[in-house]
Amino acid sequence: MRIAIIALSAFSIGELHNAICVARQLVQRGAEVLFLTPHNHLDYVRAAGLQAQPLKKTRQQNSVLYDLIATFHPDGLLLADFHNLDQEPELIDSEALASLSIPCATFDSMS
Repeated sequence: MRIAIIALSAFSIGELHNAICVARQLVQRGAEVLFLTPHNHLDYVRAAGLQAQPLKKTRQQNSVLYDLIATFHPDGLLLADFHNLDQEPELIDSEALASLSIPCATFDSMS
């Protein structure tokens, strides 16, 4: 199983840390996990022993999402800090998420 985790926040690592905890459990169960995260958090994810790629420095991340689907072929997608979609709707369009043919889930400690 392949799981992609997108951690959107460039300003905090709280939800990113939670996502790393989930990712480690998935890896222990045989999953391959790939993070997409802002550049300033790449080392944090990689230091946890997980694969990570940077989000592009752009307001619109839909192209990053579609590239991820085309190249990594995840079986599922997790969004950390999903409340950022309400605060910064330009990051990833909720319609783009709805159009994917894979299960998507979100988690955030603020919800």
